[in-house]
Parts: sequence; C-alpha cells; structure tokens
Amino acid sequence: MSKADIEFSIRSDISLVPFVGRALSAMLAASGMSQSRVSSFELAVVEVVTNSIEHGYAYDKNKKIDLLFTLTTELVEVSVHDNGKPLPPAIVQRYTSGKSAIDIPDVGNIAELPESGWGASLVATLCDEVRYEHTQSGNALTLVCYLNENTSDKKIG
Repeated sequence: MSKADIEFSIRSDISLVPFVGRALSAMLAASGMSQSRVSSFELAVVEVVTNSIEHGYAYDKNKKIDLLFTLTTELVEVSVHDNGKPLPPAIVQRYTSGKSAIDIPDVGNIAELPESGWGASLVATLCDEVRYEHTQSGNALTLVCYLNENTSDKKIG
C-alpha cells in the first residue's frame, strides 16, 4: 500500500469519541504496526478529539470536527480540524515539544496531583511528531506515528 486517506466528520459530541478510536484501529489493522503502538496512537488521537470538544467547543454538540487519516508505508498521520477557540501558546508548546516523558510535579502526595491538564503532554509523549496550525478556517492538530518503532526516536507502546 503506498497511501490511503480516509476523511470523515463527527458532531462535537463526547459520546462519539470512541468511534474515532475504532476507526483508527480498523485502518491500522493490516498496517503491520504493533498492537501496543496502535493502542498508544489511538489514545493520543482520542485525547485530541476529546480536548477539541471540551476546550475548543465547550461541549457544544452542534459543532463539527473533521478528521483526516493518512496511512503510508512508513507512517500514519491523523489531522484533527475544528473551528473552536485557538490553543493557547503554552498548550501548543506542550503538544509540540516532542518530550519523551510527561512532567510530573513534585507534590509530595499523589492526592495533590491535578486531575486534569495532562493531555497535551501525554499526546507529545505518545506521538512521534505533533504539529499545530491556526488559520482563519480554524485549528488543525496533526499527529504522526511511524509504523516501524525503529524509525522513531521515541519509544511508545
């Protein structure tokens, strides 16, 4: 297979997010990517779609999220497009930092750790590359995962 593209849209309804993960898993079923990498990348994509619904659209179910899945012989790329609020620069930095680990604050007691705010760092850790673009037509967050773990400088899954 040289290249395959699948494009679809969902309403910004949190109950539809699991279908995005299933679509990605189905697309990658015959790709040769290890199941652990598929699961890790699926988690990253689902996190981005969830964040779009929660933060970009404030759970407004009347909005739309467009997804473009691209599969080549080397990688899978998923672009998530919305017309919600632009991402703050600090969040863009966390998404695109390429960090190999999630920063966990030293709080002394696990009960003091924040319950939210981990998503962007998690996505940066689980993906080989993350790009963000904000234009007049909206936001696009693109996640990339190489099919072969040896191609990646990160170890996911």
